[in-house]
Amino acid sequence: MKTKIFKLIIFTYLFLFLFLIFNKVSKYDHNFSSLLNIWQGFEKLNSGYFEKNSIIFDSQGYDGQFFYLIAKYLFNTENLVIPKLDSFALRFSRISLPFIAGFFSSIFSFEYYSQISLTILILFHILSISIFYFYEKNLIKTSLLLFSPYTLCSNFLLLTDGLLASFIILFYIQNKKDSNSFLSKIIYFIFSICILFSKEVGILIVGYYFLESFLKKKILNKNLIILALLSYLTFKLKLDFITKSSLSTNELSFIQLMDFPFFGFFKSFSLENFTFKIFPKILLKIILLFSLFLMIPFQKKLKIESIPLYFLSLIIIISEQGYWYNMDNLLRLFTLIYTWYILIKKELTQAFIKTNSLIIIIVIIKIANYKLAIYHILK
Repeated sequence: MKTKIFKLIIFTYLFLFLFLIFNKVSKYDHNFSSLLNIWQGFEKLNSGYFEKNSIIFDSQGYDGQFFYLIAKYLFNTENLVIPKLDSFALRFSRISLPFIAGFFSSIFSFEYYSQISLTILILFHILSISIFYFYEKNLIKTSLLLFSPYTLCSNFLLLTDGLLASFIILFYIQNKKDSNSFLSKIIYFIFSICILFSKEVGILIVGYYFLESFLKKKILNKNLIILALLSYLTFKLKLDFITKSSLSTNELSFIQLMDFPFFGFFKSFSLENFTFKIFPKILLKIILLFSLFLMIPFQKKLKIESIPLYFLSLIIIISEQGYWYNMDNLLRLFTLIYTWYILIKKELTQAFIKTNSLIIIIVIIKIANYKLAIYHILK
């Protein structure tokens, strides 16, 4: 009976996902390049990269355009120069999605990069959730992971955050299996690499499993993670060297993305034009902050699996005002902590379930672009 319900939930999600996608691109004559959010400034800086029929925005842009540029540079056959990005080292280190999507785009054409990226993101999402369900048999956890508003938002922007969440779920299951076969260890290493090369915060999860393997004296697992970490750090050092050749328009350090605790939250209100329409946005920020406090573990005895939650919550708390002002940025910040919290928590509280169910509804309304007052919360 539960399996039938699970299949129905998957079908519902796929139907919703397809509806939201086609609803979103319909404004641009169903041109999927609109999902890349290409700003005309980067289109001019990277001549020859974008397709002739690409949708170019005059006054906005987002990170999906940078992953497209990276993917096309990695797999181009046109002798393109190294692309100029806003923050070259930061973007290029998140190479997992550009590498996978770029490989398939080089086969089918980069004209279909957006569709290929979406397909990769949704396939990994469904695969990871399905494997999680068949190991855990927990419909509530499975449903919350499947309808994660944070992963959904990230995937619609063609970013690596959702893919990172999928890799972490698969890595979590792989560790629970605890198989010593050669193939299992190869998969273990590959997932470690994929997590690290998706986003910097992935190092917190890989670091946790390194600590666990050290404490439990799993020598091979520990060595495989060390090898993955060395590969990642070597790549980062190489990027830092390349960056010196001025390939960035606005190179950012992590220090520039930080502020004192909660200062970003309060400063973000100074950027608002206070009208009635922003009150739903303020309400959502408060709901997200409440959700964050629900995920911070208050324990008398420290559990090592909770360590990533402390660091991830700290990242959100000290994020600068730009993250708290732009709701897409803010929702992305919650992708990993939400996923990890559900994975390690034995029982989810009703407060957590209801709070995040409300956020799911709000994000779906935003993506669907319904002309309701609440739509303005994420504009």
